[in-house]
Amino acid sequence: MKSYISKQMQEFLEPRKIGGMEVEEAIDQPLYHRQAYAAAGQLSLTFFNSTSQDETVTNVTAAELSKGRRFAIFGVSVMFIAGSSYVQNSADKVTVSALNDIKKALESSSLLRLKILQKDYLVEAPIARVPAGAGIWSGAGGYQQNLAAAADVTTQISYGVNGVPQVGCHRQLRVPLPLPSQTKFKVSLEWAALQTIATAGEIMVHLHGVELRSLQ
Repeated sequence: MKSYISKQMQEFLEPRKIGGMEVEEAIDQPLYHRQAYAAAGQLSLTFFNSTSQDETVTNVTAAELSKGRRFAIFGVSVMFIAGSSYVQNSADKVTVSALNDIKKALESSSLLRLKILQKDYLVEAPIARVPAGAGIWSGAGGYQQNLAAAADVTTQISYGVNGVPQVGCHRQLRVPLPLPSQTKFKVSLEWAALQTIATAGEIMVHLHGVELRSLQ
């Protein structure tokens, strides 16, 4: 799918120059924010409004880019990080719980809303339509089947691996969005009803694109 790059966006993506010399640089740096999803369920979560200085949580504070930073949004992704393990055995079938939790949070009556200032620029439902972009998840399973007891066929141990890294899976925007410096924006996830899950987890939102910043 080819993006439509308007003349205004071309100018936005061009590093600024002073006296013929570039004073900005363009980098491939997503904007991201992670936060908790309660086991009791959520009706909404708002992202990029954090004041945390922890870069494992977010690289945006106060719902805007700091002075000297601007961004062009080319895509959006949402990842649910399950609170329970992907290991399963006959006594603790947590793999099923983890997968069901993901399904509830992402595939229920839900939507994603991307807003810049007071205007919506993307509304998508359900949230599963905005894929994670975290690479191919795969796993290997070991099974023990002993016909001496009928229950033995349920014994299973699974090993999750991250597989092939980043394959560009995200909700690509045909028309990229400019996000100027110090301009308020937010991404909100909304549910029509509480979606309770087995174990509290986390949700992480990424905005993919190009960041322009003052030359280092």
